[in-house]
Amino acid sequence: MRRGTIMHIRDCLFRFTSARSAVLPVVFCCSLIFFLVFPFTTSRASAAEPSGGEKFGLLLAMSLEELMQVEVISASKRPQKLVEAPSPIYIFTAEDIQRTGVRNIMELVKFIPGFYVYPRLDQTFVLAVRGLRSDQNDTILFLIDGIPLNNLSQDGAVNAHIFPGLDMVKRVEIISGPGSTMWGSDAALAVINIITKDGDDINGHVINANVATEDNHRQANILSGKKFDWGEYMFSATYAESDGFGVEKNNFKNYVFDFGAIPWNDNRSNFNRIYPSYEIYGKLRYKDFTFKALASEKSIYSFWNTTYSTFYHDYQDKEATITSRDVHLELSHHAELSDKMTLDTKITYEQIRYFRDKLVKHGNDHGSDFVDDPNVPTPPDVVKVPEQRTEYFPEQGVGLEFIYNWEINKKNKLLAGAQIRIADVGPGEIKFTNTNTDEPIPGGSKDIVLFNKTTDRSYGAYIEDTYYATDKLTLIGGVRIDYNEPREESLVFMPRGAVIYKFRDAVTLKYMYNTGYVRPQMAKSFAVALNKQGSVKESEKIRSHDVALIYNDEKTQLIVDAFYMTIYDLYTYNANAGQHVNTGDIFTKGVEVSFKRSFLEGKLLFDLNYSYATAEKEDESTGDKQAYYLGIPHHLYSAGLTYQFTDKIALNANVTGWANLDMDFARGTSWYATPTHPDDYNGEYVVNSNLRFANLLKNHLDMSFYVLDIFDERPRLQALASGGDWHSWWTYDRGRSVGIKASWKF
Repeated sequence: MRRGTIMHIRDCLFRFTSARSAVLPVVFCCSLIFFLVFPFTTSRASAAEPSGGEKFGLLLAMSLEELMQVEVISASKRPQKLVEAPSPIYIFTAEDIQRTGVRNIMELVKFIPGFYVYPRLDQTFVLAVRGLRSDQNDTILFLIDGIPLNNLSQDGAVNAHIFPGLDMVKRVEIISGPGSTMWGSDAALAVINIITKDGDDINGHVINANVATEDNHRQANILSGKKFDWGEYMFSATYAESDGFGVEKNNFKNYVFDFGAIPWNDNRSNFNRIYPSYEIYGKLRYKDFTFKALASEKSIYSFWNTTYSTFYHDYQDKEATITSRDVHLELSHHAELSDKMTLDTKITYEQIRYFRDKLVKHGNDHGSDFVDDPNVPTPPDVVKVPEQRTEYFPEQGVGLEFIYNWEINKKNKLLAGAQIRIADVGPGEIKFTNTNTDEPIPGGSKDIVLFNKTTDRSYGAYIEDTYYATDKLTLIGGVRIDYNEPREESLVFMPRGAVIYKFRDAVTLKYMYNTGYVRPQMAKSFAVALNKQGSVKESEKIRSHDVALIYNDEKTQLIVDAFYMTIYDLYTYNANAGQHVNTGDIFTKGVEVSFKRSFLEGKLLFDLNYSYATAEKEDESTGDKQAYYLGIPHHLYSAGLTYQFTDKIALNANVTGWANLDMDFARGTSWYATPTHPDDYNGEYVVNSNLRFANLLKNHLDMSFYVLDIFDERPRLQALASGGDWHSWWTYDRGRSVGIKASWKF
């Protein structure tokens, strides 16, 4: 496609979808899907008839042997059995969500081997994978039904722990390790693809409500879906809010200073508060066409830090709100070119408005967090007022992708694809306002432009061949060629391969080689950011070797994956330099284990997930390797037991925890504090339970009663000094919470 044609399409879309009105078309389209189809489905949807997912019981949708044969799409953008996927991949089903009582993605990933929720106060929901983390999840690709949710500005998928809501989820597919050969940049450390329910999975209309104590979590959802001869529809609307743990209602103050006699409060925990947030998502399939639409506003409040005034010995409390207003549209067409060939075409549109406000709430200082107020007489000194710093990152773009599948013969399957994405990003700006008046500071002397408005263009093409050499041996090889401007004007090759050998029906051995790639986003890139000194100059490159042993039969499922992964030119934020910088090469190795076993004729289910990872950093000057401490535990685990008393009642108890967390106390600044409980870094665990009642009142009502963190109701904050890496505030996610979830099906 010529560049002029692409630019014309983009300009037309932008012309008719302004920043203020972009949400309206999505709300209208989703509502239209719902209200047009609702009257025709109410009389047909029988609440007394269980849907396809309900007839298998409360533990699993199918046997453990059948679960291993479930077709996943995230590894190769086409349906394939989990044992044949060329990437380490785990699935978390709707039944798993109901069974464990998880409320969001942040709680869900704790049950996935190798994933650790790095609980930073200032930037919530930062994931660590295989012993490594990114600063803002920009190396982990978040998808909803294959639609990318990451932004190009700097922070990846903002507030992804709030939405997508789990009520509409059919399963979550998680790739552990790089997946860039199929998905391109951003899929460097992991891919989380949220697959939503189809109309036939819902088969009616459902109202869901979820409330809990302690953090006062409140969430409501309306879900509707139905299948017809001509296609199907699905509609979901979700509202969520939460007071968070350890908020001001308990009069907590958190004074942080290494070398002064400032009291340390041990009772502040995850200072995340979900402001009223919403999500509207809908799918409509008409014959070979499918339309998807997502509109969401995700907003949280979090503690930033507390600093100490050098001049007046004054405490400054800093807080932050982080908001992302997202719109994503996709129109796709599936064409059967022959009985051996298919072609999928996808056209996408996105608009993201990302805000981050940092507010100095308390204090009376002449320091860096206070700005001149020229409207106030200043004899004899300059009068200063506390500031509010607002960062704003707008983005809107279009994309086009072709996916071609050809079953050449019984031994060969060929996949090929090409895609283009063009987006206008920015300008990325920081504005300073008077905290007392909420008005701009006259003159705006401190206002900053991080990067000018930039048109980002990414082009990619990929090809992969699956060769069934024998009934037992499968060979897979593929490569992606990727090009971007202006962040990086060079061709990038991302190969991958796999050898899969099936010893017998129950035992499979896989070797997998995957590559990852992530270009620094706009605010971090040396090529785009206006302040280039010290900015990221090299993109991260990842190479991963995995050897996995898979065993499954009707009662047992076992996956053991040993990996060795290298990350070249890792970049992170250096607090001393005040910039994102490349820090060298990292080597990480470990093992991931996923185990499930059913007992008592399927009434009792035991599941265990475990991972071990250790990372080393190579000294650029000497070439020596040394332990790389990022406050990430070496050992992660989750285990659970679920017993089904009757076909309507099941009880789950589970524990998630970690052990052996390394600390580095070498650095001391006013932003970091030495931990007050070093013994606690040997390990922590949280015990939860969930009692579920299903198919009550003639299959109309489902209810769950859950308790989170049964044995510890005391939230606690710790802080970690970790070299020059930003920014290591972190907390234990603690505090007993009792909740109830109810679903009513019409």
